[in-house]
Amino acid sequence: MQAHQVFEEMGKKNGAVLESGSHAWHRDLWQRAGGQTDTIPVAFKFAGKIRVDIEKLPKDQRETWIKLDTAQDTALGGKNYPKK
Repeated sequence: MQAHQVFEEMGKKNGAVLESGSHAWHRDLWQRAGGQTDTIPVAFKFAGKIRVDIEKLPKDQRETWIKLDTAQDTALGGKNYPKK
C-alpha cells in the first residue's frame, strides 16, 4: 500500500490502521499473509487491518502518522496517548 492510501484510511478514524510494533513482527505478519520474504512493504493488509512499520516511514510521513494516529485515538476513546 502507498502512504497516501494509509493516511486516507487513517483519516476515517475507524481503527483499521495499526502500527506493527517492530520490524520482526511486521516481517512475521507479512510472511503469514503469504508475502515474499525479500520484499516487505512498509504497509500491507492483514486480517482485515492495515499494518504499518512506522520506523520505515520517512520523517515527514512519520509526522503525518503521529497527527493522524493521535486523532484516530481520540475518536476511539483516547486510550493510547497521554492527556496534555
